[in-house]
Amino acid sequence: MKTAQNKAAAPQQAAALSNTANPDYSKTQRSRAKFWTKRRRVLLYLAKDGNLNRFEAVSKLHDWVLPSTASDIQRLDGIEVARIYEQIRGFMGSTVTCARYRMISEEREKALNRLSSQMVAYGLAPTRTAALAELLK
Repeated sequence: MKTAQNKAAAPQQAAALSNTANPDYSKTQRSRAKFWTKRRRVLLYLAKDGNLNRFEAVSKLHDWVLPSTASDIQRLDGIEVARIYEQIRGFMGSTVTCARYRMISEEREKALNRLSSQMVAYGLAPTRTAALAELLK
């Protein structure tokens, strides 16, 4: 049976546990590690004038399925990822045809703007200018 003291304390405890108790919760409780998803890491790499094929993506970005990540970037972020097909040496010297992914300059700018806006929304930077400066270091 609840006492009057317990009944009065219950709403305070619930407010302390809920996200709405602290209006800055979304900005203070999120971590940088959770922000940098595989898709965002690939997007930043390509936006910083990078290009890579699926085999390089494994060692540089730990992305084992770069073609589907590039497809997700196009579908979810609306940023075009260009592909150039190339032949590289594969197992036992045989040639393998694969795509090299890159972005043209307009798409790079769009990607950096999108990432900087997301960083501000996530609470990792106070302004888009500060976010862009952090992205480009």
